[in-house]
Amino acid sequence: MVEDVPRTGFDKSSLERLEQLFIKTVGNEKEIRREEFKKIVTSKNPFFTERVFQIFDKDNSGSISLQEFIDAIHQFAGQSPEDKIKFLFKVYDLD
Repeated sequence: MVEDVPRTGFDKSSLERLEQLFIKTVGNEKEIRREEFKKIVTSKNPFFTERVFQIFDKDNSGSISLQEFIDAIHQFAGQSPEDKIKFLFKVYDLD
């Protein structure tokens, strides 16, 4: 994954930290399953957690790969307040 630094929008150090966080979270698994995700992203609103999972799971496989995780973090990290509002709108917009 670190070899994909230019494509991800992260510097090498940030990408390595994200990869380590992902591996620490999933252990020997290669993907984060829905139930694991719900343990990590806690919310009093199950709808919110489920929608965020669906947004991260771009291929609708029922789990989040390392690439999907990095893409989603990149989409949200360092974005303008307007972009963050658009992301939140996407969470709650079902159309």
